[in-house]
Amino acid sequence: MKHLNHIFESYTLEQWILLFFFYSFCGYLWEVFYVSLRKHHLTDRGFLYGPILPIYGSGALIILLATIPVKYSVPLVFICGLLAATLLEFITGWAMEKLFKVRYWDYSDDFLNVGGYICLKASLAWGVFSVLLIHFVQDYVEKILFMIPAEIVTPCAFVLTAAFCVDATVSVRAALDLKEVLQNIAANNEELRRLQNRLDVVAAFIEEDKENLKERVSDSLESISDKLEDLGEKVEDFKLEQSYIRSQRKIIRRQNIEQAKADYRLRFEQLAENLKAQEKYFAEHAQDTAENLQERAKKQSELSNIRTAMTEFNAKRRIERQQKSYRHAQSILKRNGSAISKKYADALNELKQTKDKNAKTSE
Repeated sequence: MKHLNHIFESYTLEQWILLFFFYSFCGYLWEVFYVSLRKHHLTDRGFLYGPILPIYGSGALIILLATIPVKYSVPLVFICGLLAATLLEFITGWAMEKLFKVRYWDYSDDFLNVGGYICLKASLAWGVFSVLLIHFVQDYVEKILFMIPAEIVTPCAFVLTAAFCVDATVSVRAALDLKEVLQNIAANNEELRRLQNRLDVVAAFIEEDKENLKERVSDSLESISDKLEDLGEKVEDFKLEQSYIRSQRKIIRRQNIEQAKADYRLRFEQLAENLKAQEKYFAEHAQDTAENLQERAKKQSELSNIRTAMTEFNAKRRIERQQKSYRHAQSILKRNGSAISKKYADALNELKQTKDKNAKTSE
């Protein structure tokens, strides 16, 4: 406890603030150098707009505090610094993902990682950084810090803190805009998939109805042809019977006029029934065909409406991409190209692709 009081008494609040910003700036320079070297071109880094990475500044202060009791033991400085900074990195990464639904660094592909927030490689780097900080860097930084007059330290700390608060506010707003944009893109993609599924289903039904209608029309025409042919044969038979009856009228009168009338009446009634049956069949077939055509027309109308909705939806998405929140989202992705999102992975990839296309167009 005495060691802890001593370290707090060693620096004023303003000096602690300057240490935080100094190491945040050094962390920013390191990240820009490391990432630019890997990507073979200059790359801006950081959650904030300004040239600082607070995770490094916070990490340095945490290490300074955590290693106070073991300051003169290199192995213990390594271990304590490693544990303290790793815990800070885990909490920061977890909290940012919960708040913004985006992970701004990801160790999922690294050996011995925990949730992608921390990994063995990064933890060992924190341990090495702790040893360098405590046994080499901090002594020189402390000497320079004590050389700065108090009249300068206080205004510098105030100005840097004010600028940091403004930057943090704007950056958090941009991160929330990114979250909102990702939610909108995900919702839009879901709506687009729903419309596409409806379009596919309706188109499939229309195609199926088209084939069924062809088969039914073909079968109906064949059936109608057969029935007309059968009806024609019956009419001819009836005519022949009438002719026969006329030619045999005198004989019929002599033999059994009443029986002939009955037979004639029966033949006529059968023919009338056949005609009514054919008329009913044709009427039902016509109604069935009309209903099929009407149903098909409804599906065609629905298909047209879906296509119109998709066109309007895509136009809406193009307008959204011109909005301020969309530009904010792309700006924060520009500085954090490795950011990922489990919940909105597809939306984030789409936003990154749009950002890359815009960058190529501007070039």
